[in-house]
Amino acid sequence: MQSIGSLDAKRDGSKKYPSLLDHLLKVGSDGTKIIMSPELARFVGSANTAMMLSQILYWHVRTKTQSRRFFKSDKEWQKELSQSRHTVRASRALLEEMQLIHTVLKKAKGAPTTHYQCDWEYLEKMWGYFMSVSREQWRETVKEFKAGVKARQESSKEARKHAVA
Repeated sequence: MQSIGSLDAKRDGSKKYPSLLDHLLKVGSDGTKIIMSPELARFVGSANTAMMLSQILYWHVRTKTQSRRFFKSDKEWQKELSQSRHTVRASRALLEEMQLIHTVLKKAKGAPTTHYQCDWEYLEKMWGYFMSVSREQWRETVKEFKAGVKARQESSKEARKHAVA
């Protein structure tokens, strides 16, 4: 392993970086770089959910449909965000609970796939509220959203349990 001093010696203005750093600098040059601010993470309560929202915003403005709806499978999200299936689904559930996105399951490429749409007006309204309250007040608001997600999941479990019985 090279020492830090030898790495610094390579920085002579010609931008000759070690191969790993060179690779990392090129990652994302094809449009896959995820940009996320700390405020966005605080807004949704986690860095993972903020990454997903950031990408939803990225894809939302690039879709050519009038509804601004785009589709993406959980596997595509897992690859794009480098997150587990559980994390992707938890992030989607929270963003839905916050009413920042609306989803519908429809066929795409021959398989049921989630279609996403960002509610820009509501996002602006929520962001305005987020910016106007204290950090503690917003933390409590996010806790309420997370509790809503948990309540919906438990209700869904109960419904499935009764359907089987």
